[in-house]
Amino acid sequence: NQVHLEYSGIDALRVRLGRQVVRLENQRWVSDNDFRQIPQLFDGVRATWTGIENTEMEAGYFTRMRNTSGMTRELRLTTLRAAWNPRAGHSLGAYGVFHDQAQNGAFTGFADSSYRVLGLRAEGTAAHWGGIEVPYLAEAAQQRPYADGDYRVRGKYLRAGAGLATAAWTLRFDYELKGSNRGRYGVQMPLTDFYAFNGWTLHFFNTPREGLRDRWLTGRHSWGPVTLYAEAHRFRSDFGHFDLGRELDAGITYAITPDLLLRLQHARYDAARSAPPGDVRKTWLTLTSTF
Repeated sequence: NQVHLEYSGIDALRVRLGRQVVRLENQRWVSDNDFRQIPQLFDGVRATWTGIENTEMEAGYFTRMRNTSGMTRELRLTTLRAAWNPRAGHSLGAYGVFHDQAQNGAFTGFADSSYRVLGLRAEGTAAHWGGIEVPYLAEAAQQRPYADGDYRVRGKYLRAGAGLATAAWTLRFDYELKGSNRGRYGVQMPLTDFYAFNGWTLHFFNTPREGLRDRWLTGRHSWGPVTLYAEAHRFRSDFGHFDLGRELDAGITYAITPDLLLRLQHARYDAARSAPPGDVRKTWLTLTSTF
């Protein structure tokens, strides 16, 4: 999969050249989309510098990607990121994504869907009570046309979430907005890990023109080698605030060994009465070996 050269002969600087995995922040904008056995990879150069205490800066430029079907295509992608840890367990960051690729997997119908994104992000664990952690996340970004991108390519992105967690269990609530440009365009994320967001059925693989508001609860509990996991989503549009349905995802994982996992998952999406019909049911069994 990956073939690259890496240089780290200068203190605090690392440069990587070649085919590589790119994961930006929480992987909402750029990721390896590694649900399948074939990860999404990018050909280019990336540099990371940690010369300032508790700070990391990164810049990358990529000219080609290989998708999860093994197909390669040209693109011009620039990624920028700066992160600062003001104290242990907390991170503040800023990022930029400049994606120049007319047909980039976002099914907008536009001749050119090239875009840029500028965003801010804060994440960490706010407090501890007797082994219980309080994780939180807050993020805001703006998407705008880039290069020759269509003038309608614009919208805001918001994400906020918090909960309670221990090594054995997690309970949290999250909210995400992929905004709409007055019903003409919904924020698109064609380089993301789709299975990690907006439910496992992939019903919202492409953001509707009216945008998407996703509110969901997450629960997790582990008993020895067995872990139960579930998400409950409620979807609405940004423009017009239409009901877009709900989804329930549940899974159970059994760790046969630390490197061999057996996972049973089920996902069901129920469309709202006011939305186009499109109920989805998916069940799959996965055996994963790491070596």
